[in-house]
Amino acid sequence: LTLQALPHIEKAGGHIFVTSSVAGEIGSMGAALYSSTKHAMNGFFYSLQQELLAKGSDVTVTIGALGLIGTDDLLSLFGEKVKEIPGFFLGNVTVCAGGMMDSLIRRPRTFTYPNAANNLIRVLWYFYPSYNEMVVNKEPDVTYDEQVEKSKLMHVHRVFIVSCLYLQILQCFV
Repeated sequence: LTLQALPHIEKAGGHIFVTSSVAGEIGSMGAALYSSTKHAMNGFFYSLQQELLAKGSDVTVTIGALGLIGTDDLLSLFGEKVKEIPGFFLGNVTVCAGGMMDSLIRRPRTFTYPNAANNLIRVLWYFYPSYNEMVVNKEPDVTYDEQVEKSKLMHVHRVFIVSCLYLQILQCFV
């Protein structure tokens, strides 16, 4: 679809914003399918970004690496456990939507939100990989199947969050 639309976007000197996830850069237990599709999407769009830069195109691409966004649904999904999530790991829906809108003007190559949390996750992933093993083994009384089920709910919820963000952005234009 992107390749079919690209000639039209090039005529207008447009911008492509891709909603992805920090899970497209790192792996996550119980989310192999979700993470792998985000990795593939990131690979395609980062490559497209480089190709457009190399040919001097006016078209720019921003890949949005989103993390946890504190929607009402997320808060209700986690219940009291949400209090265990450090504040800087939980992004605000309005701030995230504003950052996405700002990306359409500034055209950065990557939009990361929440910034501190996602960058910390990246640093831990690359420079302290055993941290991820500690996170997976954090709750010894929870079975693997229970952990996977919790992960599935989380990733289904992320899709809903992205849909809500798009609706907020569209409301800005209506």
